[in-house]
Amino acid sequence: MLLVERPTPRLPAPPRLAFRAGVARCAWSGLVIHALTGCGAPSASAPVEAPPPAEPDLPRLSGLFQTGPGCEISGAARLPDGRIVLADNEVDDRIAIVGLGADRRVDASTAKWVDLGVEVGDIEALASDGATLLVVGSFSRNKGGLVKPKRSRVARVMPVDGAFLNVQLADLPDDAEDDRAVPRAALTTPACLARFAPNTAGATHLCDQISAAEAHGAEGALNVEGASMVDDRLWLGLRAPIAKGPTLVRVSALEDDGPHFDAVAYIELPERKGRYGVRAMEAAADRLVVVFGPEDEASTQDFLLGTVPFVSLQPGATIVPERVVAVPNGVEAALVDGGDLLLFTDGKQGKSDGQACAKAPAQIRIPVP
Repeated sequence: MLLVERPTPRLPAPPRLAFRAGVARCAWSGLVIHALTGCGAPSASAPVEAPPPAEPDLPRLSGLFQTGPGCEISGAARLPDGRIVLADNEVDDRIAIVGLGADRRVDASTAKWVDLGVEVGDIEALASDGATLLVVGSFSRNKGGLVKPKRSRVARVMPVDGAFLNVQLADLPDDAEDDRAVPRAALTTPACLARFAPNTAGATHLCDQISAAEAHGAEGALNVEGASMVDDRLWLGLRAPIAKGPTLVRVSALEDDGPHFDAVAYIELPERKGRYGVRAMEAAADRLVVVFGPEDEASTQDFLLGTVPFVSLQPGATIVPERVVAVPNGVEAALVDGGDLLLFTDGKQGKSDGQACAKAPAQIRIPVP
């Protein structure tokens, strides 16, 4: 089995599981992964039980796209008819419809890149509501702190005869006539809170963080990287800003002037060093599966996966995940398939479409925690 956990100490306390772990590196089938356990000799100051031996049949990362488009997988979802779609954050206005092979992993040779019928850039998440597909841009500024309008959009599209029909577009207002990078005034805390009105519980801290980052023209002022439907409501996961921890926001409405919200919830990862944001989300039965990664792209910190019960997603809540396990670094998309999760790691685009990926993405199939 891929996931290795150190037993959780018995605590007399609250009815929520606080995961406590040390961090180490373990060699695994030629791939270095990060496991939430001690893999070598335990520390004299903090003795731990010896980790269980690695199983010989651990699943391996397997290949996906070797050439672009498809080098930087950033979102995955299932269409109402059961087909699977993938997004590449370097491919605007299109997503790939793909099939599964005999091993129930994505067969990249089946990929058909289909126009969305609407312009959305830097696509970082996909979610299905059972009838339509929601395509989510990152809402981030570029490295110069400028806005690219196509990024600040959520589009609702409907699959029709092998194509997509634009049903709805929620688009933050800007002064650009095309997708050129343009300045935009920093989002103030009051303007941010107005998007949560009248349900602003827990939102002030988040809005303060967004406002402060935008005031400095920061690239990471706001960055959406996860989306999932929970009880027929769209939740978005933020890679940045990291307010009290990884942050989730619930969409109340998609309007012409962009999304509006009515809930914010924070996730607490106990005893984690560094700042973690959301990298992917997927609903599984009665819980949300969330992938966490370090805020800093250059960081070598572990990627983690945790589960959050739907009932815990309350306005203003701070939630400790029921279970936290290690996953290969770079996971940017997740998809439930039966009792398993397909996880997709991000790669790096080559010089152009049709050319080899500078770093190929990969996929792995694991049981849903």
